[in-house]
Amino acid sequence: MLDCFFAPRSIAVVGAADDPSKLRGKLLKIALDSGFDGPVHPVHPKGGTIQGHQAYASLADIPGGADLVLIATPGATVPGVVREAVAAGARGAVILSSGVDMAELKDAKRAAWSAPGVEEVDNRVVVMPDIGEHMD
Repeated sequence: MLDCFFAPRSIAVVGAADDPSKLRGKLLKIALDSGFDGPVHPVHPKGGTIQGHQAYASLADIPGGADLVLIATPGATVPGVVREAVAAGARGAVILSSGVDMAELKDAKRAAWSAPGVEEVDNRVVVMPDIGEHMD
């Protein structure tokens, strides 16, 4: 169940930025420089190129999706990003944003929990395991 955090196949950094001195840029730089074997996908609504890598406008645009979604966007956008992560088939998400409307986040997570195998690990961590792993 926690493989999406400790052994993800791919990572998306939502809210990625070019400037590695800011949290959103530092998060992407750490993911890119970590020695992680899989792809790291910057996600930003404007798309383009971020830190020399193709940026996707949404999680749905990433070919093959992302196992783990790191969310570093303004707090008001987080519930929508969680919903988007679930819809895109992500298996886990870590929320690194402040100013999140917890009632809205709870609603977004409740929608995620309606999918089989989805669990909340912490207030800011949601596990969305691959349902295919559990079907024989």
